[in-house]
Formats: sequence, C-alpha cells, structure tokens
Amino acid sequence: MVIKIASWLCCELFFVSVMLSGCESSTTPRSENGSVQSFFFEINYENGAWGYSNAGMYIDRDGRMYSYTYKGSQDVFPIHENGMYTADEMRRKYEHGTAYTCSVVRDTIDAMMALIPAAAKGALDKPEQTAADMGILSYWCYQYNATTQMYTQVLLKRSGDLTQHNLSQEAATLLVWLESFHFTPN
Repeated sequence: MVIKIASWLCCELFFVSVMLSGCESSTTPRSENGSVQSFFFEINYENGAWGYSNAGMYIDRDGRMYSYTYKGSQDVFPIHENGMYTADEMRRKYEHGTAYTCSVVRDTIDAMMALIPAAAKGALDKPEQTAADMGILSYWCYQYNATTQMYTQVLLKRSGDLTQHNLSQEAATLLVWLESFHFTPN
C-alpha cells in the first residue's frame, strides 16, 4: 500500500511540474513555428454591468502570451452563437491594449496544443445561472479550419454569472494549466 501511494505521489508531482511549468524567463518572443493557426488559448473576463469591459490573455502559435483589455462597446468583438470567428475578427479582438507578457515553454505549449482536438469533442454540462453582475470568466481553446479559415471556440470552463464546464479529461488538463497563470482581470 505504501509503495502504491509513493508511486502515485511521484506521478502526480511529475504531472504538476510539467503542467505548471509556466513561462520562460526570456522576455523576447520566439520566432513563429510555421503553423497557420495564430491563436490557441484564451482566458477572458467580460462584464456588462456598469458599462462594458473585456479583458484577458491569449497564447499564440509560438507560445507567446499577451494580455489585452478594453472598455466601451461590445460591437468591437461580436459574439457569434456558433462560436466561429474569422482570423480578422480574432485579430481585432486582441488589438486593444495588448501587451506581451511572456513565452510558454515550447514542450509545454506543444503538449497543450495536442490536447485541443480531444477537448473539442468533450461534452458540456448544462449552463447554470449562478450570480448576477459578476461578469463571466471563461477559459477557451481554439480549433482552426484552414479550408473555411474560421476559428471555433472550445469552452473549457466559464464561471461567474454563468457556470459551465467541458467534461472531457483533456479539457480538465488544459483548464488546470491555464488556471496556473493566475489571470486576474483589472
């Protein structure tokens, strides 16, 4: 029994060290890796109480992390019920108050990108109204269709006014990793 617990603990510690490896200390973004898809992960906070605000962070194809923030009209980034966006719409969303934050370790970003297709197939639980005027904190990953040139949002989790989770194990792994960045909206 003790050996099983020790073995399990070693596996968990390895998993945590790999998943939470975070950002590289370098402040210089890496060069692009040739991928057609530009945007892979996002944490977004949106609130319409007391005026519209939208802030978040995203990670691009090279593992570069950026923060963004803007206040004003929701018209800047239209919400599509089908969760599909053009590359131009994605760029427009992120061009407001964007600042380079850091770069994610290459092996980690590659491992996380590989989980997106399975997370995209994950079932979502039923959305639940859990608050009012708190806003919504959402964790997303994106799939890109090169034929249609459209991004599809894949929900990992949202909480605040509305709570909903992706039930796949891959989504849970991506969520733990994204939460390790401790994003706090302004």
